[in-house]
Amino acid sequence: MIQNNILKLSNLMITYIVVNLIIILLSCNSSSNTNIYEDEKYISPIEILNKSSKSIEKLNSFYLDLSHENGFTFISTNLSLISAKGYIINSEELNIEFSGLIGGIPIKSGVIVTNQSTYLKNPLNEIWEKIPENLNPINFFDPSEGISNILNDISKPQITENTTEKYVINGILPNKSLASIVPEPIEEANIEVLLTIRKSDFLLSKAILIGKINNMEQDNTKRIIKLSKFNEIISIPLPNQ
Repeated sequence: MIQNNILKLSNLMITYIVVNLIIILLSCNSSSNTNIYEDEKYISPIEILNKSSKSIEKLNSFYLDLSHENGFTFISTNLSLISAKGYIINSEELNIEFSGLIGGIPIKSGVIVTNQSTYLKNPLNEIWEKIPENLNPINFFDPSEGISNILNDISKPQITENTTEKYVINGILPNKSLASIVPEPIEEANIEVLLTIRKSDFLLSKAILIGKINNMEQDNTKRIIKLSKFNEIISIPLPNQ
């Protein structure tokens, strides 16, 4: 029972974090790696997002660090996500360690997906166990479809900070855009998205999602996603068993 719940949490959580939140937020950006200092004229927030999306598409790998400043992300009635961190390669391979709650009981686990196999860390003994390939969490979501769908839903982007090193852009994402990730999103409601984009290469370095997606979450739920270590790894090693 516990292992089934853990497996369910890992599948839903990785789908949520790795492919959705991350790809959603990466998708909120788009165009080339042209250095911003080559053109001093005004650049709109939509142009910045377009340039960032193009830069992200060229990435081979990055490191993800997801945390919550307020509340948790509820994936179902009994499953909630607290934090997650690890490497992602081309949305095809990953090594993510995460913590969450199952029925209010804290758990820590992890998922490794390679081109060979998928492994789940048993939270009871911390041993990596191979799971069926059809349970690979990446199979539950089509990244390319998610990018185009979510990108079209970001509205009212505004530049709230403009320094020599970064742009900070604020935008709105309808809760219904996350219906495939979080159950029963609140109808006719939105969450706020705050994106930090580097000027040197237009890569997204930080994304903050503020607000509750469904009624199980707190009003001031704040999810913080940091991206770093771009293109530093080329493969995910198999776990020691």
